[in-house]
Amino acid sequence: MLRVDLREQLAKLNVFGQPTTLERPPTVLLFSLAAIAAIASLSACYLWFSDGRPIEPDSKVIAAADHSMMDDVRASQQKTATELERVTQDAAATKADLQKLSDQVSALATKVDTLQDAAASLTSSIARPPNARAQASTKKSSKPTPN
Repeated sequence: MLRVDLREQLAKLNVFGQPTTLERPPTVLLFSLAAIAAIASLSACYLWFSDGRPIEPDSKVIAAADHSMMDDVRASQQKTATELERVTQDAAATKADLQKLSDQVSALATKVDTLQDAAASLTSSIARPPNARAQASTKKSSKPTPN
């Protein structure tokens, strides 16, 4: 196997005057290993302490939340029922007012028809008397003339 020394080639390529190495500094490697060990130990502790514990929340907390939610639902239902009753009463009052107005309009229409019939009968029963001159000329023509 042929071993190639790359350090000399990197030294030639160094433009900025910074030291170039192929090896990582040992501090970065140590911090990486420490971080991996910390994550692994925290995961192990979590699994060890949570073994046998239920994942679901406490039933008392759920019962309290259900109770408060049911109170909210009941209050909302009561408010809705009150509003519905008010709307129903308003609708009934409006219906009664409309029926009253309809009855009044019907009575008024009946009175108008009665008045129109009375006016028509009055105009037909009152005949204009013929002219007095016309009556006089008919009376003269009916009298015999002396010869």
